[in-house]
Amino acid sequence: MKIFHILFLLFVLQSVVFSQWMKRSAAQTFSISAPTPSVLFTSGRSDNLYRSLDGAVHLQPLGLTTTVSKVSAIDSSLAWCATWDGRILRTTDGGSTWSTQFHDSSRTTFMNYIEMFDGVNGIAMGDGRTDQSPAVFLRTTNGGALWESMNDSAFGAYSYDQWRLVQFVNPDVGYFFSVYTNPTVLMKTTDGGRHWRPTNYPPGWGASVIRFFNAHIGLVQRTIKNTMYRTLDGGATWELFSSPSTKKGEDIEFAPGNPARVWYSDWDKLYCSNDTGRTWEVQSPIRVRDIEFCTLLNGYAVGDSGVFITTNGGENITGIDPARSATIPTSIRLIGIHPNPFNPATTVTFELPIASDIRIIVSDLLGRQSEELFAGTKPAGRHSVRWNAALRSTGVYLVRITAGREVRAMTVMLVK
Repeated sequence: MKIFHILFLLFVLQSVVFSQWMKRSAAQTFSISAPTPSVLFTSGRSDNLYRSLDGAVHLQPLGLTTTVSKVSAIDSSLAWCATWDGRILRTTDGGSTWSTQFHDSSRTTFMNYIEMFDGVNGIAMGDGRTDQSPAVFLRTTNGGALWESMNDSAFGAYSYDQWRLVQFVNPDVGYFFSVYTNPTVLMKTTDGGRHWRPTNYPPGWGASVIRFFNAHIGLVQRTIKNTMYRTLDGGATWELFSSPSTKKGEDIEFAPGNPARVWYSDWDKLYCSNDTGRTWEVQSPIRVRDIEFCTLLNGYAVGDSGVFITTNGGENITGIDPARSATIPTSIRLIGIHPNPFNPATTVTFELPIASDIRIIVSDLLGRQSEELFAGTKPAGRHSVRWNAALRSTGVYLVRITAGREVRAMTVMLVK
């Protein structure tokens, strides 16, 4: 019996150690706002809105009588909601009470999106009354005491999938995929929604989700499966990559402060990229509707599978599984970079299935090469290369290993 208990304990420990995303709740929610690793607000259908103060260990129902499209929280007390019945609501006491800040059925009866950048500045978006009406963009500079209508041009009308086709990265710069124009087009504003112009996103290609890291760097998952567009210059030019999924995109999330690190969900799986969407790997087989990271390592994923949390960026912990380390790889593997963050030196560890000509280069997040760590032939097996970044500036860098047509990449942070 003692041996059984030991084996069971080892099994449990191994499951915890190698877990990327930990399930905290079975609640099915579809929108989340997490201002800190412990505080989150998350909403679902059937009038379900929850708050947690302990990292989703306990979800407190807040008792709203309307379905929330999107929630935006500043801290554990102050939060806003955009609702299915066309309202903007605010709470200052953590959801115990709510006040209606906007409700004008002559303009909109369905709010899709809200983003508060601090306690006073925010943007919200609602559907137009008809397919010939302007999409409704509202702006506040006083915490919602007044929501000013910004868009007077008759374009867009609707966001056919709530918040997935609209995003503002700051109070001035925003993007909106206009479905009810012919052809469909990705629009951009630089004055808070007052004026809009088309980007150079290929017209008519459609989109299921758009997300931007800042005013310049963004990804668009096309409605045609397996393809994703990337821009690094605010929509002036676009690169086409293969996306990892044949299903409709649900969300794209950039890591705070690191545009190379991105998560993508297609309702069926959660994927991760370390090179701003150029390549992807499956991170977890969970059905996710919304992803939110409040730090580089602390994040949430919510959807049909429940509420999940990660405290290590969703990565597997490697290097302590003897059976796995003894396995001969079938392709090149970037095992890890340790320490990370680092100062001033770190070690890049990788595996090769056969003797290969490889290059290891370090670049910044816009793809500009900083230096070459190695170029030559390595035999099959595990190898390490040291990088001394004493002459480099503090920041996030991309380490890329190339062997023939295979490429692996990982981000690393230098902190001085």
